[in-house]
Order: sequence, then C-alpha cells, then structure tokens
Amino acid sequence: MTPYFAVLSFINIITVVMFMIDIIGNTICNRYQRTNLILTCVMLLSICICEIFTTILDGAPVKYRFWHIAANFIGFALAPGINFTLGRSVFPKNDKRFNFFFIIWMVYILFMLICVCLGTDHGIICVDEKNNYYRGKEFFLFIILYSCGILFFFAENLYISIRFWKKTNIVLIINFFFVLFATSVQVIFPTVQVSWTCIILSIIHYYLYYETLYQQMDIQTYLLNYTSLKKWKKAQKNPVVIVIAELDNYAKLKMNYTREQITKILVTISKLFNSFYKSYGRCYRIGSEEFAVIINNTEIDIEKLNKAFFIQLVKYNFEMADMPLVSIGYAQMDPETNLENALSLADTKKRVFIKERLSYLY
Repeated sequence: MTPYFAVLSFINIITVVMFMIDIIGNTICNRYQRTNLILTCVMLLSICICEIFTTILDGAPVKYRFWHIAANFIGFALAPGINFTLGRSVFPKNDKRFNFFFIIWMVYILFMLICVCLGTDHGIICVDEKNNYYRGKEFFLFIILYSCGILFFFAENLYISIRFWKKTNIVLIINFFFVLFATSVQVIFPTVQVSWTCIILSIIHYYLYYETLYQQMDIQTYLLNYTSLKKWKKAQKNPVVIVIAELDNYAKLKMNYTREQITKILVTISKLFNSFYKSYGRCYRIGSEEFAVIINNTEIDIEKLNKAFFIQLVKYNFEMADMPLVSIGYAQMDPETNLENALSLADTKKRVFIKERLSYLY
C-alpha cells in the first residue's frame, strides 16, 4: 500500500464518519431520509475499509486468500447499491422504482456469490491460487449495474429539482458528470484510486444542496413554504398575479376525520394544485390549509383558469362523505405591493368565488 493510497483512505474514512455524525444530528431530514443516508454512509465506510484490506492482501501469502476474496466480494457487492440508497433518500416514497433496482441488485450479488464459490474465472471478481486479484470475465455486469445506480440517482435528482428548483438544475448535471468522470477514470486506470473520494465529495454536495432545498419546502406536501414566498417577494422584479386556494371547512374536517385522513386530503389537493398550476409558476403552501401560486404571465384569464381548476378538483374522487372544496382568490402584485395586502385582496376575491362556484358545475 502506497503512502498516497493510505492518506487518501484515511481522508475518506474520516470524512464519511464526520458526515454520518452530521446526519444523525440532523433535525430537518425526516426519519426515512436519515435512515437511508446513514445506510449509504455505512456502505461507503465498509467499501473504504474493504479497499484497504484488498490492497494489503493482494499478493500476500496464500493463507490470507479467503479474506482477500471476502473483502473484494463485500466491496463489489455494496458498490452498486450506494447510488440506489442515496437516490431513495433524496426523494422519499419512490419505493416502487427502488424495489425494481433492489431485486436486480440482489440477483447481481447472488451471481457474484455463486461465481466465487465455484472458483472459476467467470464472474465479477477473481483471486488466483497465488492470491492475486484480477477482474472476472463478466466484470462488465458491475459497470452496467453501477451505471444504472448513477442514472437512478440522477433521475431522482432531476425530478425533484425540476419540480421545486428549476434554476439550479445545472449544478446537479455538473455533479453527475463529475462522478461519471471519476468512476470512468478508475475503471480505465485501476491504479488511480480517486473514485470513492470523488463520490464522497459528490454526496456531501448533494446533501448540502438538499438541506438548502428542504429548508424552503413544506415537508408534508413538497411544495415551497411561506418563508420561500417571502424571500421571493423581496427579490420580485416584475408584476405578477398571486392565486390563493384555501380548503373550506378545515376545522370541521379535523373534527370528523382522523389525522391520517386529513393529511391524505391535504396532500391530494396539493398534488392536484401543483399539477394544474405548475406550468404557470411556482406553487407554495402558505398555511395549514392554504396554497398559492405566482403566475408570471399577467395576461392570462385568471378567473377562467381558476374555474378550470375547481372543476377538475370536484371531478376527483376523494372517497369520503364530505366532499372537500376550495375557495380561490387572486390579486395583482407589483414589486412595491406589500405581500400581506396582496393576500388580503385575494381573500376578498375568495368570497366572490364562493358565491359563484356552484354555477361552474352546471
């Protein structure tokens, strides 16, 4: 083991340990995300330690051959899963996509195990009788699965960034190519052992990116929160229209339904609201039962737009006795307009909307 590799491995291990401690103490991430991030760190730490063992044991006396094989097996078995678990932590509730890749990952590990037990030169990794490591004939399967993991993680990042933070997509794309470049270098030149250092740096960057993002989001609905709206207002440069949608009889619903049912109603309405209005501007949750969208195109017929959303909402089957309705208001908002005044004006429009909305259904 060269001094260069020893120092690099020490830096990797210490960095991952500090990162894990930071995640454990994090109060912004929910338990689901924290668990997956910690799992990613444990896997990274295991791989870094196994890489040290494989470097030390490569070419060592034959009595260490079993441990050499075991260290290589663990490292190459865990490596593709890094991006899958990390992608799962980035955007919770993507279990269907993750489960598909998880099954493929388990098949890959089983294939590795069978090949190692058979002791042939087929498979992902091989260690000869003299205890020297070399790549198996099916090493390309590792590259394919690892690439799938990177693409899975990139797709999750791209999805959430497009949905919530459009202007910073370029950062994620640069980071993706950074990891892809580092991985490609190590595959082509195995002695240049920088891939895990680059991946650790990349993961820390993603973590900081999403820490900033989640501070601006409502965790329950994944819409931007009221604080984000106020920050946007300070930087407003052009006239816009703000549309407010408020769930009616919220207090009554809380009395008649369980917390889980209320949460389901709010999340469903937020999805419908975001799905309908997101092409017009950024959507926010500005209260427990209140949503907003900033529409940049002031030439749009706002009343016609709101009417279309209300009809779409009514057509949705909520599977409950009390059909949840919303009242919708809007207001023109110039850069010099006070946000609270604009919201008050929108509230006035809501009362007009309530009087007229039943006529929209006929």
